[in-house]
Amino acid sequence: MNPRMRPRTLALGIAMLALAATQAPAEDVAALSADATVSLLTLWPGNEIYLAFGHSALRVRDPRRNIDVIFNYGTFDLEDPLFVPKFVKGYLNYYLAYYPFAEDLEFDRRTENREWYEQVLNLDSSQANALYEFLMDNARPEKRYYRYDFIMDNCATRIRDALLKILGPALRFDPADAQVPHKSYRQMIDEFVADRPFYHFMFYPVLGMASDKQVTSFESQFLPLYMMKVFDASTILRNGKEEPLVRSSERLYMPAVAIGRGAKWADPEDIVWPCAVLALFFTARNIAILRKNGALPQRRPVFRFFDAFLFFMVGLLGCLVFYLTFFSVHAAAKGNLSIVWLLPTDVVAAFYVLRRKPVRPKAIQWYFALVAALCALPILAWPIWPQRVDPRMFPLMAMIAARAWWYYRSSASPSRRRSA
Repeated sequence: MNPRMRPRTLALGIAMLALAATQAPAEDVAALSADATVSLLTLWPGNEIYLAFGHSALRVRDPRRNIDVIFNYGTFDLEDPLFVPKFVKGYLNYYLAYYPFAEDLEFDRRTENREWYEQVLNLDSSQANALYEFLMDNARPEKRYYRYDFIMDNCATRIRDALLKILGPALRFDPADAQVPHKSYRQMIDEFVADRPFYHFMFYPVLGMASDKQVTSFESQFLPLYMMKVFDASTILRNGKEEPLVRSSERLYMPAVAIGRGAKWADPEDIVWPCAVLALFFTARNIAILRKNGALPQRRPVFRFFDAFLFFMVGLLGCLVFYLTFFSVHAAAKGNLSIVWLLPTDVVAAFYVLRRKPVRPKAIQWYFALVAALCALPILAWPIWPQRVDPRMFPLMAMIAARAWWYYRSSASPSRRRSA
């Protein structure tokens, strides 16, 4: 959630090597002093989409040994030529990196200017050392990589799981369930893209039924800001008594001016709604003309190209949904009922729509009837539909249904047309 791109990694390379040179190999890490602390760092969302959900990292600070480093599980190479295919498939490798705290804070202040919040963990010297050794060992080249999953395995959950591994049953995350969000994964994700209309619009069709599951306090920690709250409500068992997991908290950096996270893309609703209204109007008008005159209205090029573009784009979205549902390993994309109305085959149907003459093959004719029915189904069955449907999808569904129904009717009607 806070990727470190190749230029960023190279820029810190010398500092990292210098830091590593002062330390023993990972398998024989020198012990931290009694003054050492381990903190959870939470960074607020940034401007880029891959920073939109915030970031979590661990800070290890030891004034006696002159150590002050950040351990970051959110590192990846954005310059990888196969970055997008790997991300879509769910085969993108992230890795653990560490670098000087002061340099990273300054870099983020100059580039993203996000708020930083620190929670010093209530760990004794042996626990802090065990966690430090674990992180150094995990940062070794042969161990540092892991298969990223947006919900199940990311920069935040890796920290949570590392603490569980080191502290074991002594760590109790939110024992009173005070931080249960009472929301689904979809609703929680939606909070962080609400000010980005394009992504807000697109997340609904690509997330499956798995994302509609109600989230527990433990599961909510896949989002850094939620994990920060859970840590405040968590405890650690020491000498038979429960103590707060967080010893102290501090806002390390607060931007003088809030970061601008305005939409870079137009709101799809501003396009979909007018198009849907026009599509429904002209579909109703053409059907009325067909019933009155018993002949098809003239098929003007502007409408043919509009319909072809509509079916082609919907088909492409359908291809993405189909791939994410059946071939990717992203947990949130599984069981996606959007595939019911976002059909990949609409890409092929778009080329039939471009024809000057009405579509004649019976198979194509009944295909459009099926498309119309499937697009209308989620709207009609909305209250009982197994997967949450965003009402903002309704105009798109209605537009596809209307145009598909028209091509079914026009294909089944006489070929003679009005002259105008």
